[in-house]
Amino acid sequence: MKILILNPPSKVTRNVVRDLPYGCWCKGKRIGGTKFPPTSLLYVATVLRENGHRVRLLDAGGEKKPIWEVKKEIGDYRVVIISTSTMTFNEDTQVLAELKEENNRLTTIVFGSHPTFMPRYSLAKHAVDIIVQREPEYIIRGLVAALEKKDDSWKRIRGIGFRENGKVIINPPYPFIENLDELPFPDRGMLPKDIDYFNPVVKKLPYTTAMSSRGCPVECIFCISPFFYGKKVRYRSWKNVIAELELIQNQGYREVFFRDETFTFNKERNIRICEEIIKRKIDLTWVCNARVGTVDKEIMKLMKKAGCHMIKFGVESGVQEILNNLKKGIRVEMTRKTFKWAHEETFTYLTKEELEKSIIRAYRKFYFHPSYLFRSLKRIESKDELKRLILAGTNIFIFSLKGE
Repeated sequence: MKILILNPPSKVTRNVVRDLPYGCWCKGKRIGGTKFPPTSLLYVATVLRENGHRVRLLDAGGEKKPIWEVKKEIGDYRVVIISTSTMTFNEDTQVLAELKEENNRLTTIVFGSHPTFMPRYSLAKHAVDIIVQREPEYIIRGLVAALEKKDDSWKRIRGIGFRENGKVIINPPYPFIENLDELPFPDRGMLPKDIDYFNPVVKKLPYTTAMSSRGCPVECIFCISPFFYGKKVRYRSWKNVIAELELIQNQGYREVFFRDETFTFNKERNIRICEEIIKRKIDLTWVCNARVGTVDKEIMKLMKKAGCHMIKFGVESGVQEILNNLKKGIRVEMTRKTFKWAHEETFTYLTKEELEKSIIRAYRKFYFHPSYLFRSLKRIESKDELKRLILAGTNIFIFSLKGE
């Protein structure tokens, strides 16, 4: 089956980051330059390709391809799959509607936070044929295989929702993938060759993102992770993580942003990963998310030696009463101690002014580089694209000079 895995374009903003289980980042000058490679889409695309399907990943958002360009290419596809969120859902489904007008044989499949938590609302949009809830890879694998049979067997796939005779059907959930080592490494060769993914917190380019675990046992009231990925943390083995890091290095990447909800839950695995990075001389810098209480000074020293230059802690508040109300499960005293350790190891120890200057320097280095300017100009194919480039470029130019 011929399948398009699509990161949709946007008509209303110059950059949207959808590659987050809980939603997306969009608009805003500072994050306007942030581009995450669509790793969640890559996982789905790689699993489908390994199961014999003809799959193309099109990062139309990252490449800034307008909808008319995507429509020109949709004619002979049978299925289009996107990830969507509450912030982008209306625009994303408008894209799907236009694609279905161009190809009335097209089946549209959407996954992500919005269809997971608002399935009936999602299926009220007739541009959406099938929704996938929670972890998508194996659900979509089974769904596409069933669709290929051209019978009704696809309607029995767990973890999906659809309409039938005007009624919304939501099937029972699909079980989480217990052994994450079963998943193939996302085929980063499917990413566009002429796009530079960028993030101001990244130290070295080119960079990519990776996932080494899923799930969270903590039940903070504002977070969707325990439902989306489960309350039990599932880990890839240290051997599996190291094998992917070696592959990433061989592919020419220089930094990895681990997108785990909490990279540091499993202390023994964390130590072994760091020790193997050092032992094998894997030349990658990296960033990860951590939770207060899951790292100490000695582990941070080891992480730094293994190439970690930034740890992102979800603190939310410095007021204990607020933390208790959020069911965060951490103490302010422990947060202070953890940040003291981090500062002593020179992680993220910058004043507000130093941080702002660092971000501006990163923007100048990336966007003012002759190769980036040349590639941007080379991709212009219409007056609309030229106008959009001038508008985006003006905002970035002003921010790079003034920080405003």
